[in-house]
Amino acid sequence: MKQFVLENPTSLNEAVELLGTDPAQAQLLAGGMDLLGRLKKRIDTPARVVNLQSVPGLASIRENAGGLSLGALVTLTDLAENPVVLAKYRAVAEAAKSVGSVQIRNAGTLGGNLCQRPRCWYFRHRNYVCLQKNGTECFGQVGESRYHAILGGGPCFFAHPSDVAPALIAFDATVRVVGPKGERTASLESMYCLPSVKMGYGLTLEPGEIVAEVRLPAPRPGARSTYVKFKEKPSFDFSIAGVAAVIALENGQVAHARLALSGVAPIPWRAAEAEKALLGAKLDEPLARRVNDLGWHVQIHMKGEQIAAIEDLLLRVPAPLVFDHLGRLAQPGALEGAGFKTISRLIDKGRTWVKLSGAYQESKVGPPSYSDTVPLARAYIKAAPERMVWASDWPHPTEKVKPDDAVLFDLLGEWAPDPVTRRLILVQNPATLYGFPTSV
Repeated sequence: MKQFVLENPTSLNEAVELLGTDPAQAQLLAGGMDLLGRLKKRIDTPARVVNLQSVPGLASIRENAGGLSLGALVTLTDLAENPVVLAKYRAVAEAAKSVGSVQIRNAGTLGGNLCQRPRCWYFRHRNYVCLQKNGTECFGQVGESRYHAILGGGPCFFAHPSDVAPALIAFDATVRVVGPKGERTASLESMYCLPSVKMGYGLTLEPGEIVAEVRLPAPRPGARSTYVKFKEKPSFDFSIAGVAAVIALENGQVAHARLALSGVAPIPWRAAEAEKALLGAKLDEPLARRVNDLGWHVQIHMKGEQIAAIEDLLLRVPAPLVFDHLGRLAQPGALEGAGFKTISRLIDKGRTWVKLSGAYQESKVGPPSYSDTVPLARAYIKAAPERMVWASDWPHPTEKVKPDDAVLFDLLGEWAPDPVTRRLILVQNPATLYGFPTSV
């Protein structure tokens, strides 16, 4: 990396002065998880690095007025393990624990996680001068876009990498920022903006501003929360898609709902319409009626014997049902099992679909033939070809040894030898279920 001067301020005001307003001249160092990688790749080549670790008082977690104050230098490990955070703001603790490896969480900080740069590989490659580096195009729009934004993208399509930000936003967190113009407090959600509004790595921070503190209000009475993250590598990885959910009930009904998504947009994405749909709902069977009214469906991913055990409940669900991974019916003997009989009865009712996917989930024969799944898949297709859809189950998060996607796709030729039926499964049925266009 390029040689630089390391500055060790003893106050936030001194840090602001040393940082200045030109990021080409000075960069901020918190835990270094993001900055050091950029310095090594010479994405940034500042003359000075301003070390926040020398400023006292930024690494504390304090209760105040029923809420919580989180210093910008609180490590992700401390955030994940703090008993108050776990008791009152569990989604925040779960989000912090989902970040990286133990070593990364021990060094990585709250402020750094909230303010990290895009993880887009074009941005991270110094030979690609993309829009975020004052270029003229987003290479992810026409190039390899597997992990890029599916919501809110344009003209830049990176996906915001923070796990903790959505969880904090779901709790209506605010942030205290110190900069050349003084100190200000704003909602954490307002610290992020789409690239169509402003180019700035998804941040609204002005040059020279430093996040000093995050403040969480007291949670609503009866509030419960969680953070769920889908990632490609089971060990540690950035989010492909995640959701932070905060729900508060009154008299058994949802009185307050916050849903914020990770990994899907250039900012932590509030699912506002889903929040509205939850209000007034009971989190049990009646919720399925609301799902049905929205034109959605209920996707079932459980083993065959579990499906059979709740057949009466499934029969009462008014929304369409979609059984994933061939219904997860145990082999051998799937066709004789209670799970298959339950799914067959539900199929006969006319509103149940089956995803022809995940052959490896229950197959005892295994690759490359997965031959024990053939009779089961053909039985489903024979019963209701108009309600079968194919799915890849990529990137196979449950499997340490990833199956061959080409082999899995070729299975459909054995399951449905008739080309007309295959087109139905691959094109027309998904269009009906998901609203996809059929011009293929």
